[in-house]
Amino acid sequence: MSDNSYCIIKEGQFRLPENFVDRSINVIADMTASRPSINISRDTLGANTSSLEDYLNQQLSILTSKLTGWHEKPRKPVYLGATAVPGEEITYNFLRQPNQRMWQKQAVFLMNKIDVLIFTMSKLDAFNEQDDALLNEVLQSFILKE
Repeated sequence: MSDNSYCIIKEGQFRLPENFVDRSINVIADMTASRPSINISRDTLGANTSSLEDYLNQQLSILTSKLTGWHEKPRKPVYLGATAVPGEEITYNFLRQPNQRMWQKQAVFLMNKIDVLIFTMSKLDAFNEQDDALLNEVLQSFILKE
């Protein structure tokens, strides 16, 4: 992600204008809509963060201040692809209006010293073993761009 001269998408690629960076979001969805979709997004650590833990703490602080009924499970280590890029998995739920609970699971990775890659799975009920296996399948199949 540190090579910002081109943005590569499924349909092709294009040159990024000067001082632009790719912050695209990819969504992969089950064609039968029976399993949760997975969003892949990109971010950077930012000026006030120097580690993945700092980044996560900052982002979760922003989220928890804006959402009600927040419940978070303990973070756990997770690995991306055959190269086993280390990251953290965060699972939480919160209330959406009107009183509808949303569950989210994120696998967050620091890809170099500043770029963050985030895999997010969301659904309207608690995650089950099949959901966990789905996210793990996607993470384990990841091939790092050379």
